[in-house]
Amino acid sequence: MDKEIIEKINSCKEDDFYSEIEVHLDNLLTKGKLKQVEILEILNLKNYLFICDFLIKYRFFDKEDLMLIQVYILDNLNNTDRLFVSDLIEFATYWNLDLPYDVCIGFLDVNEADHHYVLLATMNYIFKKLNFEYIEQIVNKLKIIIDDPGQIQTAQVYASFILFRITLKRDYLLNLMDLVVNEDHKVLLKNILEQEYNNQRYFDYHDFLSVLCAEKQ
Repeated sequence: MDKEIIEKINSCKEDDFYSEIEVHLDNLLTKGKLKQVEILEILNLKNYLFICDFLIKYRFFDKEDLMLIQVYILDNLNNTDRLFVSDLIEFATYWNLDLPYDVCIGFLDVNEADHHYVLLATMNYIFKKLNFEYIEQIVNKLKIIIDDPGQIQTAQVYASFILFRITLKRDYLLNLMDLVVNEDHKVLLKNILEQEYNNQRYFDYHDFLSVLCAEKQ
């Protein structure tokens, strides 16, 4: 990208992103495999929305590229733009990158409005890369999320589901059922159950929970 394009991208406001600036992203994506220096150039942009869109849409990452991006993610886990951080964690989850588990565990403690997306992304990461060395901490922190009346219910639904899958304890199942049925989180549970590792072959309660997601006729 030349200097003028970089300046345009960096100065672009969110409301204007899906117009002229997206053209530059489309042009990048049509180039196919990019050199590492080009990927670095993108990661050094100031426009986080552009970076995240690139990470989502680009499909030619190789092992060396991912190692580069993993370092970038580690350097940005404490970025003040928490939505950006949540997107980076989701990228790490999708590409099976390793994040510091103790930092991820710490993210489960924070209940602030601008941290909610990070919380949800972190629970997904921890569940997909479950490390039983941390099982006591994981269970205890997820229980706190469930019991916190000020916590967002989407986090409580996911925490209840993870705890039930890990422990198979009836209390977590009942809590999940209550949130889904009485608080109407059917769509969220349906999305969780649609993950490959949660289907009936690997999770005997999949079909049972799917019934809860069905809309009344």
